[in-house]
Amino acid sequence: MSYWENDELESVKQTQRAITSRNGLSYQGGQRVEIVVPPNIKLFDGRKSYLNFDVKIALPAGQAPTRLTLDPKIGGQALIKNLRIYSNGGVGGGRTLLEEIVDYNVKVALQYDYDSDDNMRKLRALKEGSMIDDPSNRGTLGTSVSQLTSTKINPYFQGQTEDYTTAFDDTKMLTQKISIPLMCGIFADSMKAFPNEIVGGCLVEIDLEMPERVIKQLDSVNKNRRTRLNPVFAGIDLGAGLVQWPADNATSETGALWVKFDNNNTSVENFPFVVGEKCGLVKKDTIADLAVLRTAAGGQVESPITILGIFQDATHANYTKITFTVDVQNTTGLSETITIDDAWVLYSASIDTANPKGTADVQKALPAYAATYSVSNIELVVQTLELSPQSHKQMMDGLKNNGSMELDILSVTNYKHSLLAENRQATVNLPLSNTRAKSCVIVPTDASVYTSSQLIGAIGTYIEEEKTAQDVFDVMLRSNRSGLVGCIDSQTDYIMNINDVMTPSRPVSVSKVNKGLSISAQHLVELEKSLSQGSIIPRSFSEYNRNYCFGRAYSSGNGVADLRNRTNQIQLSYNELAAPTVNKLLMCLVFHQRKIVISQSSISVEL
Repeated sequence: MSYWENDELESVKQTQRAITSRNGLSYQGGQRVEIVVPPNIKLFDGRKSYLNFDVKIALPAGQAPTRLTLDPKIGGQALIKNLRIYSNGGVGGGRTLLEEIVDYNVKVALQYDYDSDDNMRKLRALKEGSMIDDPSNRGTLGTSVSQLTSTKINPYFQGQTEDYTTAFDDTKMLTQKISIPLMCGIFADSMKAFPNEIVGGCLVEIDLEMPERVIKQLDSVNKNRRTRLNPVFAGIDLGAGLVQWPADNATSETGALWVKFDNNNTSVENFPFVVGEKCGLVKKDTIADLAVLRTAAGGQVESPITILGIFQDATHANYTKITFTVDVQNTTGLSETITIDDAWVLYSASIDTANPKGTADVQKALPAYAATYSVSNIELVVQTLELSPQSHKQMMDGLKNNGSMELDILSVTNYKHSLLAENRQATVNLPLSNTRAKSCVIVPTDASVYTSSQLIGAIGTYIEEEKTAQDVFDVMLRSNRSGLVGCIDSQTDYIMNINDVMTPSRPVSVSKVNKGLSISAQHLVELEKSLSQGSIIPRSFSEYNRNYCFGRAYSSGNGVADLRNRTNQIQLSYNELAAPTVNKLLMCLVFHQRKIVISQSSISVEL
């Protein structure tokens, strides 16, 4: 073209078409969704296509309530365990697997944690069911920021705007409409139109994740996460104003307590607990210290206790009043004075039935907390493209004349490897066969088997971060994303061997990353390159220790590497003073160019 003239451009008509699932109207965790994109949609733009559905979380029947949400970082994306896309016939007949992403939500968690900024997080919160840090529920006592505190604008449950005396139940859980892109090479990561007609249409298969792995409890009621976000005990009223709660004092038996306005608990609307929820008292900086509350008559154990009402009390205008279903007292020998020096906070015991200190006689079992979710009204909204009759004929004639069409997509293959906690020196051989690899990112996920209570309430899970010398972080931040994100778990360094050559030329130290105390510059440089080659723009490293991963780029720019007939080895060292605590499942995500070759007689895929 000359400087003054435009190229000849093809005029393309664009429309949207909604396609419903073919194998049901409503789905539960663990089930499979099938959507067929018919061949009469000749071409589609995967980048502008998206999946719509409604999701509703259900509380377990017969158990105490607590507010629940989906994973706050990736929202509705967490519901997809595996994603597969098949050709549905086409030129060669039969069905060909075009693209498969195993543990899709692990890949998306990696992508959303690192390819993220404030604007992107806000947009995802509007469309995808994720959440952002709500300033109206932000902590004021020195803790890390959490997206799991919102009570006023939470998409998964109703807020409370006045005195609260009605028990929270399933009717308070909301049905949320979610719209997500499919983060794969044929759809959101595509750079080209997809020739859907030629492959006979597409079959999209989605395996839904189990509910306990995606449903979360609010951080502001949980004693295993960020206790400095929890409501702060202000005292009990014995007739002369708010006072501390003495131990073993019959005259201090009470059916109510008050909490401070700290952590923005300035109204019932902001308060994170609900009526019917079981609660207890714990020291926020020594979370093993749990108060023991009992009825006076017969020493009946009532710890934890059940909330009867939540009020803004005129008697004590700057506090929130919590009433109980029974009167209780603080028990001597097992408990201590519950002081009013900001040391004690409320925690939810609806899921976490932890044993109060020194009380073997009141040991409570940890029952399953079988919260579930349902997905309905699923539809894939496809951005269709329509060529002119002449261009469409030219494309089809090319195939008929023994021609072929080649389509490159950027995809990812997950090579899994198990690693035992006691294995402090590990060598992992990766059987890679990709001919056009871009990079490899290893996400060492927690492979422990947890109950639904443990996963939803972060009870006994992997510790992401511990209290630092600066005394400004969380006491002990247990993960509520087990199996979804990587854990460093006292790793010292790693070595990548490619064709028996150490790459880079020395071990990459990650020792400083442990417990979130510092960073390891070389590690972040290598990670940045590997993410970039996988088309994950590393805009943020804020989750560098909470979603720990490491990687190696096989090429730069538009280059690729042929990994066939080459050794690909990872050496991991865990030589820190603290031993590893959990078994790990290494998610070795190899980003690569995948070639779909379409001829008159067949469809083939080259990895």
